[in-house]
Amino acid sequence: GKPLGYEFFREKKFDGKRLLFLVYEEHKIVFLITITDKKAQQHEIDLIKTQLDVYKETVNKIAKDL
Repeated sequence: GKPLGYEFFREKKFDGKRLLFLVYEEHKIVFLITITDKKAQQHEIDLIKTQLDVYKETVNKIAKDL
């Protein structure tokens, strides 16, 4: 997908929708955050960017349990 401000924060368009996801290469995890449409896209991107530390902590916990 296309990077959204950070190399690990990406978007993939399909069928009029957008998948917003984070790629954690150190854990080999792709973390799907949301599926949105064009109208709500910027709001969702801004919200995700404010929560990046929360997502990273969650992924670290998941990776630890694997």
